[in-house]
Amino acid sequence: MIDTMCQQGIVKELTIEFSLAFDHLCSSCAYRESYQLPLFKQSSTKYDKIELVVIDLTSPISVTTWDGYVYTLVVVEVSCHYPVKRLLKSKEKARVTMRDMVALLERQSGKKV
Repeated sequence: MIDTMCQQGIVKELTIEFSLAFDHLCSSCAYRESYQLPLFKQSSTKYDKIELVVIDLTSPISVTTWDGYVYTLVVVEVSCHYPVKRLLKSKEKARVTMRDMVALLERQSGKKV
């Protein structure tokens, strides 16, 4: 936007030099672009805290992050729709990361999955 304003003469004495080819994302952008699982806002089934968690490992994102992350692991606690997200560099780390995320939810709730 600033570059466009410079070209239109709105902003003067400002030189912007950058590459138009962005080949990496920052970790914050990857988190933002990862999604929460599609859970209904209302359901006839009531779940107690930590009774049900939904886990999703996204397919490789099209553009890797600057840190080299390619996958997003999302764990959602269904009773309150609380999401926990982690970025992963490889699919092999999903099992350990998932176990750690579930342990985190168990510690926070004081209950077992």
